[in-house]
Amino acid sequence: MITIGLDLSINSTGVCVCRDGAPTKYHLIVSDKSITKKVRKVIDTLPDLIEYHIYTKDTTGTDYESKEIAKTNNINVIGDIIDEIIDEERPDCIFIEGISYGSIGSAALVDLSGLNFIIRRVLRDRGVYWEVVSPTRVKRNACGNGAAHKDEMVHAWLKCDSRLEQYKSQLKIDDLADSYFLAMTPTSSK
Repeated sequence: MITIGLDLSINSTGVCVCRDGAPTKYHLIVSDKSITKKVRKVIDTLPDLIEYHIYTKDTTGTDYESKEIAKTNNINVIGDIIDEIIDEERPDCIFIEGISYGSIGSAALVDLSGLNFIIRRVLRDRGVYWEVVSPTRVKRNACGNGAAHKDEMVHAWLKCDSRLEQYKSQLKIDDLADSYFLAMTPTSSK
């Protein structure tokens, strides 16, 4: 069985692909605005275990309408990359981290919600089985604590899959940790 965990974000989406309960590949979808020269050099040395998908973040315009168009373009690009990953990996099930409603009032929450629901529609239209997993459940499965911090999640992940440990100080890998624990979620029904 092939499962995928999706930790959706506008700036850094983590994707973990598991085959028969073992992680086989990670994908990280990041905007060019979040990649430094130092990180680009590290990316060139990464093993085949992780694939970076760097997209050009649309930041055109300063007025309201232009900003909204740019956000829509960015969300669609991320969706297209996830669609390509699904084509490549052919998953049986995808686990998506749910929206953290504790972030109410945040403009980023609106964009993340848009991305989350676009991905749900893509999966529905493709006939891919998917489940939404609450952020507290992901943390509880990983650390036994539904309020675990990102560093605790990374620590728990690297205990389970240490192959990227040498990069933890050089790269932002917390999204991969979340995606790993999402991919390892037992299905509730299928």
